[in-house]
Amino acid sequence: MKKIDAILVALAATIFWGCTSLYPSLVVIDEEHFLVGGFDCSRYEHVDDRDFPSVKVVECYNSDDKFTGKRYSMSDEELQAYLEKRKEERIEILQDSPGAPSRPDPYIVACSQAREC
Repeated sequence: MKKIDAILVALAATIFWGCTSLYPSLVVIDEEHFLVGGFDCSRYEHVDDRDFPSVKVVECYNSDDKFTGKRYSMSDEELQAYLEKRKEERIEILQDSPGAPSRPDPYIVACSQAREC
């Protein structure tokens, strides 16, 4: 039973750390890609843009629940550039630490219907 408790605590810590990351994470909401997270976007909402009602945006809030701005979905070109940069960073990390085990990318999080972390 203690093993299960330890696993649950580790899982909860992983989820918490992923959502309170210092760096933005890539999330997918309604088949659109957004960068959210970090200090200025610890909570977010996927809403219609007030200026352009046909456009969906992510409104970001900091840990004090203060509105910090909105983020638009990434274009295909922006997404490809982001993924290529992350790939290059991972290659550099692996080259700097030979024999290190490969781990999943912590900055890419798939959220299908997420409203906030």
